[in-house]
Amino acid sequence: MINIIQVGTGGTGGHLVHFLAPCVFYNEEVKYLLVDGDIVEEKNIARQNFTYNDIGYYKSEVLGKRYNTQYLTEFLTEELLEKCLDATADNVILGCVDKVETRLMIDAFLKQNKQKYNAVYIDGGNTDRNAQVVIYDYVVNEGVDITEYFKEVRDEDLKTASCSELGAQTIQANMMSATYICTNVCHYIRNRHVCTKRKTFKNYKFIITPRIVSILKGVEE
Repeated sequence: MINIIQVGTGGTGGHLVHFLAPCVFYNEEVKYLLVDGDIVEEKNIARQNFTYNDIGYYKSEVLGKRYNTQYLTEFLTEELLEKCLDATADNVILGCVDKVETRLMIDAFLKQNKQKYNAVYIDGGNTDRNAQVVIYDYVVNEGVDITEYFKEVRDEDLKTASCSELGAQTIQANMMSATYICTNVCHYIRNRHVCTKRKTFKNYKFIITPRIVSILKGVEE
């Protein structure tokens, strides 16, 4: 069983649901849960996967009903994360959040409990025109360390700042980040049963700029 927990359904997360939900809809071995306590506002309409009719409703509820996906209308806490994780499954946590603080909490919890939960964390984020996706596999201890990757932001005491507060975002960056996350998850689902050893994700880190997609680190499939 693969237990997908998507945290955040806004800029990147809202588009990710659109791409990923149809890919896992008929797969009985995949559970897909959306977690977000945020509500749709008018300012979200321009670049997020919502319409004016969605204003005032929970983002996770709107997308969960639209794409027939399980959802929780709560902000993620350590306690909620533990309730969502499955000790009998391969857990894939998809971070589509603004807050660096939330990223650090997820990473710290998975590190502390890696003996209990098989988990991979994929974090998608972006600035005004660029997007990045970083991946860490806690079972094989490979990938980009989430806490170290965001160390500069943490050390500058910006851990409560959101991506949108750090600069205006483009919908293209959100959609490219969502597409790359979806591609890696689908690759993992398709290939995890074809050999006896644990399958890892194809790429652990990438950066999207307006002109180039650069694979910075790869692993053997």
